[in-house]
Amino acid sequence: MAATIASFAPTPSGFTAELSEEISVQKINLYDTEAGAAGAADVTLQGATTGEVRGSLVINGTTVTFIATDGPLAADTYTATLRSASDGFTDLADGELLDGDDNGTAGGNFVTTFTVASPASLVVGLPDIVRGPSQTVQLPAGGSGTDLPAGLPIQLSNADGVTSVTLTIQYDPAMLDISAVQLGADAPTGSQVEANLDTPGVATITFFSLEAMDAGQADIIDLIATVPEDAPYGSTGTLTISSLDVNAGAMTASADDAIQVVAFPGDVNANRRYDAEDARLVARVGVDLDSGFVVTDASGSGEAFVPFAAIDPNLLGDVTGQDGLSPLDASDLLRRVVGLSTPNIPDLPDAQAPTSISLSATTVAENVAVGTSVGTFSTMDPDSGDTHSYALVSGTGDTDNSSFTISGNTLLTAEVFDASVQDTYTIRVQTTDSTGRTLERVFTLTVTDQNVAPTGISLSDTSIAENEAASTSVGNLSTTDSNTSDTFTYSIVSIDGSTTDTTFAISGNSLVATGSLDFETKSSYSVVVRTTDQGGLSFDQTFTINVDDINEAPTAIAISDDSVADDSVSGTVVGSFTTTDVDASDTFTYALVSGTGDTDNASFTIVGNELRTATTIDFDTQSSYSIRIQTTDSGGETFEQVFTIVQSNEGPTAISLSNATVAENGSAGDTVGTFTTTAPTSGDTFTYTFVTGEGDDNNGMFAISGDELQANGSLDAETQGTLTIRVRSTDSTGEFTEETFTITVSSVNEAPTAITLSGTHVATGEPSGTTVGTLGTDDPDSGDTITYTLVSGTGDTDNASFTISNGELVTAFAANQQTQSSYSVRVRAQDAGGLSTEETFTITITSTNVAPTAIAIDNNDVEENADVGTTVGTLSTTDANTMDSFVYTLVSGTGDTDNASFAIDGDELVTAASLDFETQSSYSVRIQSTDPFGLSTVETFTITATNVNDAPTAIAIDNSTIAEDTASGTTVGAFTTTDDDASDTFTYALVSGDGDTDNAAFTISGSNLVTATTFDFETQSSYSIRVQTTDSAGATFEEVLTITVTDTNEVPTAIALDNSSVSEDAASGTTVGAFSTTDADASDTFTYTLVSGEGDTDNAAFTISGGNLVTATTFDFDTQSSYSIRVQTEDSAGATFEQIL
Repeated sequence: MAATIASFAPTPSGFTAELSEEISVQKINLYDTEAGAAGAADVTLQGATTGEVRGSLVINGTTVTFIATDGPLAADTYTATLRSASDGFTDLADGELLDGDDNGTAGGNFVTTFTVASPASLVVGLPDIVRGPSQTVQLPAGGSGTDLPAGLPIQLSNADGVTSVTLTIQYDPAMLDISAVQLGADAPTGSQVEANLDTPGVATITFFSLEAMDAGQADIIDLIATVPEDAPYGSTGTLTISSLDVNAGAMTASADDAIQVVAFPGDVNANRRYDAEDARLVARVGVDLDSGFVVTDASGSGEAFVPFAAIDPNLLGDVTGQDGLSPLDASDLLRRVVGLSTPNIPDLPDAQAPTSISLSATTVAENVAVGTSVGTFSTMDPDSGDTHSYALVSGTGDTDNSSFTISGNTLLTAEVFDASVQDTYTIRVQTTDSTGRTLERVFTLTVTDQNVAPTGISLSDTSIAENEAASTSVGNLSTTDSNTSDTFTYSIVSIDGSTTDTTFAISGNSLVATGSLDFETKSSYSVVVRTTDQGGLSFDQTFTINVDDINEAPTAIAISDDSVADDSVSGTVVGSFTTTDVDASDTFTYALVSGTGDTDNASFTIVGNELRTATTIDFDTQSSYSIRIQTTDSGGETFEQVFTIVQSNEGPTAISLSNATVAENGSAGDTVGTFTTTAPTSGDTFTYTFVTGEGDDNNGMFAISGDELQANGSLDAETQGTLTIRVRSTDSTGEFTEETFTITVSSVNEAPTAITLSGTHVATGEPSGTTVGTLGTDDPDSGDTITYTLVSGTGDTDNASFTISNGELVTAFAANQQTQSSYSVRVRAQDAGGLSTEETFTITITSTNVAPTAIAIDNNDVEENADVGTTVGTLSTTDANTMDSFVYTLVSGTGDTDNASFAIDGDELVTAASLDFETQSSYSVRIQSTDPFGLSTVETFTITATNVNDAPTAIAIDNSTIAEDTASGTTVGAFTTTDDDASDTFTYALVSGDGDTDNAAFTISGSNLVTATTFDFETQSSYSIRVQTTDSAGATFEEVLTITVTDTNEVPTAIALDNSSVSEDAASGTTVGAFSTTDADASDTFTYTLVSGEGDTDNAAFTISGGNLVTATTFDFDTQSSYSIRVQTEDSAGATFEQIL
């Protein structure tokens, strides 16, 4: 039924209307913008001669009160209108329009006219109040920059002849706290005032003056009051004056009621602080662009929001107290925003209570587990940056508090919900800020029917060619879901275990590559894709995406050494060529070709992948040689590169890695360790790269950044326990050395993946306590400790009929096939790290059990040197109970001689040691087969180790030193080989590879190492060669050997004197200069003497002291200007050299 106006009564300050029903106040407004964003005014009061009356509206239940802003209504005829519209007065209960014309039909404005006679000459009133929580109630200032007066004055419009006043003020104690009264600024001397404030919301006040007061407006009483901290922000109320008595009734007076607004003066956008938006809105009204304050996007919706729709803007924005709103009010608000002095604007409280609580989600699916997150709470608080805690509290709306809990800011379920039993729940939540201020709110939560998760994902294609452009589609995704009308979104969970890898992306329902892929870098990817239905349930599936290979041309050629010793003879190996080609397994041929840089091609030849000299190299004649090389891959693609061959110098000799262990399941970019290089030259810089060659098996699983070795992705200790890489360190001159490193992948705990039960049958008649079978677990972490328990869940029907003891499933009943023929149990296996898996087993009750009768093995020979764990053969058992399963064990007894060399894995006999034919060729084991009921049979088997050729394991040389200057063709020493095949024969060769630096300086004759040049200790004292030994079956082993050149003393070759002049008349005994000797033995010491022989003419004029030449006479330039002496130098080994000086 539509609301009507039950009664209407004018008041001195406006009017009061009583409605038949409560109305919706959400869209009621009195003022608007010029653009009409908030709609027409819903309440107007128009004087016939005075015009529009500005005022404010207070709505309390069914009572609507209009209070004029400028005091009591002047004498005039007034028309009051209440607008009936969808954005005006509507019924709160059913939304029907106001029946303003009371014709029984919704719609129609309420319009009435009333007349106000001339008011009494004396009006007793209160000013309208705008103050926020915790603020003191004061009259607005009398101008910009002026201090606020104390208290709220009770004002007389004309005090002429007044001696006493008694009145009662009624107010809302939730919005105002009057604590005291005092005499006002205009009270005469000797006046007194008293007040009864005992009843909250009622203040009875009496005032008298000893002498009659003079004419004019007077503030006779000040109310000392504050707004309570918990007063609702934006709420409105009235201060009503009643029981007014002036001069004991001798004078007639009327009362002017006041309106109270709980808000900070000037906070016209209602956000409980001051900002530039407040100043802008005030300025627009002040210059008549708007008639009210309308804020857009207050909630992000883009709709207009009117924070104080029924309050006169002059009350809210006039912070100077002069002439309504003006740019001066806006200016003062801006001064407050930037922290300048504004004494006319009261200070905001140091802290304010929260203003609202929100919950991110208010629905929860039925059947979700206890502890499921419903949503997260957040709090609106004027104190920016404040923190809040949340709690369920008693009060209205707390009906279902016990069904939930709060953890931090998250609402959690405390029970399992059933939408068919109850589909809505109400809770009462309190937020508390850091100062202890609180706010409570009731939330209604809805339980939704359960959505079923997807069960599978399909991908239309799982391969993509390498080098395809970015955004190329691999295939289209589709989802299997029993909710047939569901829609799905797809996302990538991980790529090769990494959640940050962006190699692939999802575009709609298509899996696409984000860049060009390279088969040689990575040929396949493990991509986990998640499909999520519209209810938020998801399913993950792993796809292996293969990269198809295409042949690509080589991109670079490298040479292991681009330097060669001066005077190297024809046939000397300079270095070995390698080719960079993304096709990692490609093969290459090399040739010298014409073109830019081929100047010296004729001086070299290529044998296989080796560059060799074709003439004697002479760096005295030519400082470098330029050649042009072409590499051709197996597909005919070519690449050419120019090399400059220079005279060899000493390069790096070794590479070390600070750490060679990395944890499994890490991420791409994890640092393994730091490389350092050993080199003869200190201070050099080095560049590290991966290279192909021995030990390069796992180069692609790592990357090098500067001097750091990094993982290229997640590694797995169980499948990749040790990895090998080959690294080159190149110095600033291009010299390099290569090293092979073994990287260990350390294990982290991983969950078990499956449970096994050795037996699943129990024979009828077996008593309670019978062992059904032994439990086993598949776990990536070999050697992990597993604990077994019977647990609830699918398949747990008969858990109570069994126990688990020491890893065995044991009956807790006497087996009887006639009573029950099968049982279902659910078992959990939990590892030492707390990770687990569960499995359901069906136990079958069979007829009476008989013992097995025989054991067979399908193979009884194995090659020597086979890896530990190699399967010898599969065991089987003959038993009349054809459904029986069997457990095999190695047992003691006749024939158990070699049990320790073997183990049993399920039904397989496997090696537990590496067998050696040469040591032992036949092995005896004793095996027992036990059925599920403990009956067994035993059998002895003979296992034969078959012979295979063993590769050599080491090379030795009986002498590794040779004296310098020894003639070419001298035997250095004889090679011998270590090989398990004792009677084997061997051949030896110098081969390319790590450590082959000086192969060209030697040859091999039979089993002897022979020099191919003459050595000089001072030029090079150590030579590295790589030797291969090959046994009679072609098995090989290579080893790097170091040959040391021993020093022989060499004769000095020259004498020098650092000064060869002396002044005439210098005293005898004057030092002329110091001798020095040139000797290939750089660290040698020398003694000097004057000796007879050619050039010794003037020996007598000098002596030698230590290493100095000293005068033995006084010289006269005019008599003799030059002198000849013969000096001998003798090294520490007695070798001498003489020179004339």
